[in-house]
Amino acid sequence: MASFVAELTEAARHDPPIAPAEWPDLLDVLLTGRAVRPRWGRHPRLAIWGPLEARLQCADVMILGGLNEESWPPTTSAGPWMSRPMLQAFGLPLPERRIGLSAHDFCQAFAAPEVWLSRAGRKEGAPTQPCRWLLRLKAALHGTDWLLASTSRAAPILHWLRHLDAPEVIAPSPPPTPTRRSRPARASCR
Repeated sequence: MASFVAELTEAARHDPPIAPAEWPDLLDVLLTGRAVRPRWGRHPRLAIWGPLEARLQCADVMILGGLNEESWPPTTSAGPWMSRPMLQAFGLPLPERRIGLSAHDFCQAFAAPEVWLSRAGRKEGAPTQPCRWLLRLKAALHGTDWLLASTSRAAPILHWLRHLDAPEVIAPSPPPTPTRRSRPARASCR
């Protein structure tokens, strides 16, 4: 956040003054895509790491989240400016190198003493596809004792998760028209 404020101060030095009512919208636009993580006040036993941080550290329980296609592994594209042969000629890494690094990160995190795998079922309202590594892992473990034990262990947690946002009481929907007794006898012109 400090670097953002420093950049904003430097960039806005010569700009005209901005009305206080416009600051929230301006900050929403400028902070889009920026990650601001607190340095203090974190839980001493919980950490959220990216792939590089997780590769460099060890944890008793590792939760691999976001196991959707296009996240694990990331999508590859050579880019609009240089073709694959041009990348090779310049000695730059090919796009597939990111897939290899993601596979390496996945394998290292998967070697933790306890691992939980999760993925989003929907993204912006649209259904998502599980990543290919998760599908291959399910296929390789299909019918094994390990998969059955994991499924039974996760069942209470998934039950709790389903009921987390469920309403306790569902009120009946009102009738489309009020009853005759609840209608006004006359309408006011005011």
